[in-house]
Amino acid sequence: MLLETQNLSIGYGRLIVQQNLNLSVSAGNLICLIGTNGSGKSTLLRTLAGLQKPLKGTVLVQDSIVSRLSQHERALIFSLVLTDFINEENMTVFDIVSLGRFPYTNWLGDLSSKDREIIQEAIGQVNLTRKECCYLREISDGEKQRAIIAKALTQDTPLVLLDEPTAYLDLPNRIEIMLLLRRLSLDTGKTFILSTHELDLAMQMSDRIWLMHSDGIEVGIPEDLMLTGRLQHIFGSNSFMFDRRDGHFCIRHTRGDLRVQVFGDEIPVLWTIRALNRMGIVVEENADIQVQANSNRFAVRRNEFSQWQEASSIEALLQFICLEL
Repeated sequence: MLLETQNLSIGYGRLIVQQNLNLSVSAGNLICLIGTNGSGKSTLLRTLAGLQKPLKGTVLVQDSIVSRLSQHERALIFSLVLTDFINEENMTVFDIVSLGRFPYTNWLGDLSSKDREIIQEAIGQVNLTRKECCYLREISDGEKQRAIIAKALTQDTPLVLLDEPTAYLDLPNRIEIMLLLRRLSLDTGKTFILSTHELDLAMQMSDRIWLMHSDGIEVGIPEDLMLTGRLQHIFGSNSFMFDRRDGHFCIRHTRGDLRVQVFGDEIPVLWTIRALNRMGIVVEENADIQVQANSNRFAVRRNEFSQWQEASSIEALLQFICLEL
């Protein structure tokens, strides 16, 4: 077993955030740590890495107790990517990535030819080869985050711990970072444990999920946690729910007693239902108001005996339903 916790309790001083945790990690996995605010995600990562002492219990990595390892020994096992934003604007991408070789260099920090080869390989793995001579002030936030991940790769550890690696990033870059970590876990055989609020991405990318809540941590593959209803129990509310068909959440709010039946082609129907839900209109079978949503036609009628009214778009359809019916 690569990493294991035994009756682990974590927290600060007398404040216990989580207790009696018995977790295990195998090589080559991408594990997403998700949970509500204050459930202890960052505290757990810091405790696993040996930056914070356990309140109780033990963390074992490669059969060694983490708290007994020296800082150098831990640096050969763990790479850690924190949420702190990079402020070293006068360093190049190569400079930042090369810092990952510190456990292997002499006290002067001299890089050998092998060190440089590893650095170049890591830069290539995160698709920054053309930017390696650029200063950090010259690249985007997403590229900075990839540079930090490359730094962790050059440290060449079996475990990489990441605390909110997609923080500060826009949607395309969040997706790119998660795809990158997924690919790296498969290509390198390293294990990545990351905390994230990106529930949709975690459901699609992770091998296993650690679901943190006030009563502990539940472990499982994303699909099992969805089917058992645990995600809905932890994150759901009266305002939204998780769609068990695809794992996405949908808003629940109704306005009046307006009910609509929708049928037609699959994709137009899905987007029409989404628009109706957003407006607080209940979609159900056998409703009096009927909507037809096809690739080349939208139409609505008051009931099965009335005439169809054509609509040029979903927007026009909504206006007709809300204003005229």
